Amino acid sequence: MQRAAYRAEADLIGSDRIPQLTESLEALQARSLDWLGVRDGANRIVAALAYTDDGATVDIDRLVVAPNSLRRGYGRALVATLDSVRTALVSTGRDNHPARALYESLGFRKTHDEEVVSGLVITHFRREAVT
Repeated sequence: MQRAAYRAEADLIGSDRIPQLTESLEALQARSLDWLGVRDGANRIVAALAYTDDGATVDIDRLVVAPNSLRRGYGRALVATLDSVRTALVSTGRDNHPARALYESLGFRKTHDEEVVSGLVITHFRREAVT
């Protein structure tokens, strides 16, 4: 699912240099990430969110939705489950307008753009904690 989701993003942003497109299962499993997921009626995982949490900040590492399950609110639901009493960080391809719109609608604000590899620019977002 991850590769299919990032392939869809690569098509949106016009770059296939997204590291997650070639990440091995072993490399993914070696990461210290917490996961949330959504299953469909057939018990298949159709969306997943991976993050780290240091107690003060939640850093969304990846949000993936199976291409045939897009626009059903799964990504929004997963991000919305994160606690708003901590600052949250996330990034996406600069030209991934659907993801940018999702994060902005959930209270994230752009902090900056960064070219992470030649030809791949990502936009970083931050949502301040609600106190």
